[in-house]
Amino acid sequence: GEIMDDYGHGTHGAGTIGAIGNNSTGVVGVNWNVRIVACKFLSASGGGTTANAVKCFQYVNKLKEQGVNVVATNNSWGGGSASQALYEAMAGPPSIIHVCAAGNSNTDRIQYPAAYDLDNIISVAATDHEDLYASFSNYGADWVDLAAPGVDTYSTVPDGNCAMCDSSGYNLASGTSMATPHVTGAVALVFSKYKELSNEQVKQRLLSGADQLPEQSKKTLTNGRLNLLNAMEDDQTPPAAVTNLTITGLLMTKMELSWTATGDDGNEGAANGYDLRYALTPITEANWAQAFQVENEPQPQEPGALETMTVGGLQPGVNYYFAIRVADNAGNLSELSNIASASTSQGTIVFQDDMESGKGDWTVSEEDALWHLSNLRANSPSNSWYYGQDDKRNYDTGESNAGFLTSPEIPLAEADEALLVFSEWSQVQENLRFDRTRVQVSTDGNSWKTVFESHGTADKWEQRTISLGDDVDLSGGSLQVRFWFDTVNDRFNEFEGWYVD
Repeated sequence: GEIMDDYGHGTHGAGTIGAIGNNSTGVVGVNWNVRIVACKFLSASGGGTTANAVKCFQYVNKLKEQGVNVVATNNSWGGGSASQALYEAMAGPPSIIHVCAAGNSNTDRIQYPAAYDLDNIISVAATDHEDLYASFSNYGADWVDLAAPGVDTYSTVPDGNCAMCDSSGYNLASGTSMATPHVTGAVALVFSKYKELSNEQVKQRLLSGADQLPEQSKKTLTNGRLNLLNAMEDDQTPPAAVTNLTITGLLMTKMELSWTATGDDGNEGAANGYDLRYALTPITEANWAQAFQVENEPQPQEPGALETMTVGGLQPGVNYYFAIRVADNAGNLSELSNIASASTSQGTIVFQDDMESGKGDWTVSEEDALWHLSNLRANSPSNSWYYGQDDKRNYDTGESNAGFLTSPEIPLAEADEALLVFSEWSQVQENLRFDRTRVQVSTDGNSWKTVFESHGTADKWEQRTISLGDDVDLSGGSLQVRFWFDTVNDRFNEFEGWYVD
């Protein structure tokens, strides 16, 4: 089919990757001597199909298998649902680094293909000229790897008649689509100097060498912006290993850890980052990759300084094993640290209700609110609180409606942490702005704080465990919990509703 760029988007990215430099003309690409192969599956309006995207990856894989030195693909596109065929085509064999745009919706909701859980994908957010995340950039510490410049990027475009075309052959554009080719060009440049490196080692160089960003409202895995100079550094000396990783505090869902900082080169200079992980079995070199990676580790201090971190999201009464590695700015990793192990606190149950003994001291906000005990669905074993109408099996009253279900006062004597555990089943309108299902807590009965919100459970019961304490002041000695359903409007209320048990 037609391979020429009839939109301008691909040419813009190609210029960022490899526009010729040192010729007093136009712009300079990240890698001046790179060769670029195009595979077109998007139309002049920017649309395309996943099936054709799969064909492009299969084509690139074929080139690699035939001996063409394909080191990376640039994917300044995204959208659509997860596809097993696309996942498999990107996974290979052969293994090629795929650099993917995180998207431009200013959200942490995942976008494919950037969010596929593949080691050979690098997902890219965008930053502006002040090293802040771009206002439009997607983000997420569990699926976006790093950021690169993506605001007002000047690059090559066709000079014909298309959406991004310009008679000068150059144009400005913004987006994670513009950030992505900076990283793709960096991958190619690192490979050109260090041909012996594996894909994993090149990716590690880019992530470990990223400059830390000051902004905390949006985050990526590294919370860093691409620094190509760091990635190109010929540094063969890894950081020294941590030898005194220690668990210093225990709660039901949290552990406090400490260790002494080592260095960038052995014990010299500040290192670039930490990789702290935990597992339910002792961590070794063999199972390191399978251990759960902690987010938001502290930025390394100078060698000899005391480092501390609190790890949350753990389960009560479970034994965990922790280990840490230190990374320098060239991607070199230290040896595995000593292993630290302990069990989280079991805690004490201070209030429990399986909804099998009547309303008890639970209260409903208004007489006409739809909250009531029902046996239509239950998790333990016969009854649950239901926001809906048993006879219609929906919450359509002809008007917008809302209601609170509030617990009795729950005593918390000198608690440092409290866990709220409940099960829910819900079927509501897909639009996130409507049919809100929120869980709130209060320590005074007047001011309420939302601690959890879901939106549908895919026709199954889900157990929710919510840690209270970081955002809720427990010093008052008691709290109440309430479940708040709000349709927001009077339309599309024929769904079944919300059950709590």
